Amino acid sequence: MPQEKDIVKEFNFMALGQAIKEARIRKGLTRESLAEQVHVSISHLANIENKNKCPGFQLFYRLITFFNISVDEYFYPDEKSGRSTELQVMNMVKSCDEGELYILSNTIKAMEEAKSKTKYEKKL
Repeated sequence: MPQEKDIVKEFNFMALGQAIKEARIRKGLTRESLAEQVHVSISHLANIENKNKCPGFQLFYRLITFFNISVDEYFYPDEKSGRSTELQVMNMVKSCDEGELYILSNTIKAMEEAKSKTKYEKKL
């Protein structure tokens, strides 16, 4: 049975750290303000975001719940789950303002119309 240390070495936190960094930037937070909110040093947060530093479980939990990050794609990279993509899209939608939601809504409507038109043309 692998030791906890061995399991941690096998998991590459770089992609997850990058996701945390992108979520922080998307929310308009500085590294300093996030570090203060999750009660860690700025340098520790920078190491998690940029240097494959493994956060402790409590910090890991605070970060992923703070940003609503789905960890499925990081823990199960070989499984192609549409659920993970759906969660990512929903999280992006949550951060949109009213104008961006209007654009998004119209884009989706245009996609649906184009899809319907394509199905109709295939029947002809």
